[in-house]
Amino acid sequence: MIVDEFIIKDIIDYELLNDRDLLGELAAGNFDVAADLIMLGKKCSEEEAYKILEDCLEKYGFEQTFEYLAYDLIGRKPEDDKDEHNVTEYKSFSDVLENFCNEVRVLDNNLGLSDFWGMSTRYMYKYSEGLKDRYIFNLNKQAQEQFLNAETFLGLLFGKLKKPLEFNDECKAKKNNSLRDKLDNLRNHNY
Repeated sequence: MIVDEFIIKDIIDYELLNDRDLLGELAAGNFDVAADLIMLGKKCSEEEAYKILEDCLEKYGFEQTFEYLAYDLIGRKPEDDKDEHNVTEYKSFSDVLENFCNEVRVLDNNLGLSDFWGMSTRYMYKYSEGLKDRYIFNLNKQAQEQFLNAETFLGLLFGKLKKPLEFNDECKAKKNNSLRDKLDNLRNHNY
């Protein structure tokens, strides 16, 4: 890793101001853009950025240095083929980020545009993974609620449920049907 992280707004601003696609420039081996990225990511001077670039070229070689910079810019190294996208659909890396933002905001209306812009490219993957986990959790929660509603309705309909369900500490429906269960419950909770 050459640069720890890039803030999304910095990337979009750079591409707009300089009319450049950062990933395309890195693929072409543009030294000036590589130095600009190091300055952008490390918040250092131009002189320091060229020194870091020179050190990386000596240590990793030309191809590996530009590849590492691209991974730093993207936020991570692609995992196998599952992160591959058709790059011809996008004009620049900013387009990729804006598309990603739109897709995330469809699922998470709490994420504002300024929140997304302030995020690093590295963190946006963690955010999207957390969003996926929350989405699955909410989906499971809804399914459980719907099942519980159906179970309650059927219990009431067929006379097997005489009062609303109560839940224990593990969020499971209590089964206090017999007098013995009720006495055990009272004894366990010291009422």
